[in-house]
Amino acid sequence: FIDSGKGYEHGIFFMVERCIARMLEGYGLNQVKQTPPSSSANMTLVETFVTKSVCSILSPRCRDVSRIFIQSEQFFPKHVKLCHLSKNCIVIDFSEHNLRMAREENMDGSFVLLPVMTQTPSRLANDEPSRPKPLTNRSVDMVHFGFLTTRRKGLLRFADNYTRLHPGRVVMIEQIPSDSLETMSERYAESKVCVVYHSYATLAGGEYHRYSEFGPFGCIPVAETPSDKIGLPIFERCGGFAFVDAEQVIAKAD
Repeated sequence: FIDSGKGYEHGIFFMVERCIARMLEGYGLNQVKQTPPSSSANMTLVETFVTKSVCSILSPRCRDVSRIFIQSEQFFPKHVKLCHLSKNCIVIDFSEHNLRMAREENMDGSFVLLPVMTQTPSRLANDEPSRPKPLTNRSVDMVHFGFLTTRRKGLLRFADNYTRLHPGRVVMIEQIPSDSLETMSERYAESKVCVVYHSYATLAGGEYHRYSEFGPFGCIPVAETPSDKIGLPIFERCGGFAFVDAEQVIAKAD
């Protein structure tokens, strides 16, 4: 039974669910569409930390239920350690940096590295343009979408300083819209540069779901350098990415 928390960020993990389902069907498992009772003995739960689980790993009675935990964050929620301690749980992680952190804590034996945050197609697929708007015709200089964590509020200060020095420039540092994805699509389509800034720490995995979302809209990607070692040269060479330190993101975007 796969439930990644569909209400969270408008079903950002929907395509991940489809991929995981196909993988498990290849091993002979059948996907259950209806929510099963928590007492089902022959089910495997596939979840993220935002799933409202039918048998949460946070509950002692559910610790040994067969479970695949999709680790989607730039930090380890407590679910990860509980999954490692369970005899019937594995962690699927998107980040090679996270895998190194797990190895430092002797948890890597419970981890499988898969690119689950690379979304193809992304949740913005219905709004992707057949031909991106030319950069010279766009009205927004740079845009960043993401939850405004304490760390990301520093990006607001960088942006304020930038607009004071460059009157007339438009910089948008915005929350994920709660009501519609159209706002995100419109901003990406109208922005010259799309910015990515880590949520919680300098040392963190890449935000590959963001890369997947704004790529088809044709903005120039400027991102804080991830701590992952796999794939970054490909993003630079094939995707035109500029990876820089946090304090240089706005300046590089300029």
